[in-house]
Amino acid sequence: MVENGGGSDDALTGVNSEAREARGGHVIGHVASPDLARVLQLVDFPLVVHDDTGMIRLSNQAAASMVGVALDELVGTPVSQFVSPVNLVEDDVADLVAGRFEGFTATRMVTPFGGDQIPVCAVAYAIEVDGERLGVGVCVPQSELGRLGRHPLSLSKDLVPIAVGLARADWTIEAISSEANELIGRQPAECVGLRLVDMMRPNEAAELKDQFRRAPAAPFVLQRIHFETSSGRSIQVSLLVAPVEHAADRIRFALVGRSEERFPWAIGHDQELELRLRRIGADLRAAGMIDSMTAFPSPDGHVRIGQLTSKQWEILSRLLRGERVPTIAKALFISQSTVRNHLSAVFQTFGVHSQAELIEHLRSEDN
Repeated sequence: MVENGGGSDDALTGVNSEAREARGGHVIGHVASPDLARVLQLVDFPLVVHDDTGMIRLSNQAAASMVGVALDELVGTPVSQFVSPVNLVEDDVADLVAGRFEGFTATRMVTPFGGDQIPVCAVAYAIEVDGERLGVGVCVPQSELGRLGRHPLSLSKDLVPIAVGLARADWTIEAISSEANELIGRQPAECVGLRLVDMMRPNEAAELKDQFRRAPAAPFVLQRIHFETSSGRSIQVSLLVAPVEHAADRIRFALVGRSEERFPWAIGHDQELELRLRRIGADLRAAGMIDSMTAFPSPDGHVRIGQLTSKQWEILSRLLRGERVPTIAKALFISQSTVRNHLSAVFQTFGVHSQAELIEHLRSEDN
């Protein structure tokens, strides 16, 4: 299950020469294998590293979940076992590792074990690991492309921590996930009642209001917006905004921050790799989170919502939308046990013991 998203006008049958465009004249990083293994486990979108034969050397749980096998079974498996067309995938691998391309984008098909084929956008880069040139790739299902008008290859390179929230039409925050403290230096409870626009620079706040006024029903993204912490420090984030269906007076939003704020150890010889990998997934994950919030309960009466993480918000939203654990796990490319662990934390936060009790609790407080 390899590689990730870019553009090909050749649909699912192949890739023409224009689609296989080079991406610079050097490998994206020179790293030691332990550093690379640590990076792979930190990112939660599907990612693999393969050698010149197409054999998967390293991967992460998101990739294993996508193809429906255990992680230790995925490592040591040829990329072409899960990705097709096989002849093109084999050419991709050979060209990349041989140095004929430093990176490319293409359309491919991923076939999960025992499942239906998934059309994916694929992007691959060359990387040097312990002195050996390998290929690294990420995969984004085509159904994920275009969320909020964004393409995964156009993401800013330095995004990673994500906080999601709900606001009224006047930008007053009703609820925000627990990452608010890490991201903008404010506790969720402190944020409630404040207006997003009042924490932004005046010109950026004007841009936000103008964008929303011109297209109130359309999701959009503003890059490099500055938010002020309670101590007066300025923090740079991306702001994703989307309307709440059937509720014109409410807005969904996500704040996406900088990886070096959370992972200072990445500053160094493997920083470029770390940031390049994270840029592919951060806005896409944020978009998916706020897309899933259509069934999220009204914050009124739910003061403990701010204790949940953004991932817990997303899983709770999907649960309230009627999705079951296996469906949620498949959609988020995580294991069912991971979903259940998140749900256990949600149960504890709301003082309940089951999904049914949680749903009843939230619905009763809404009435």
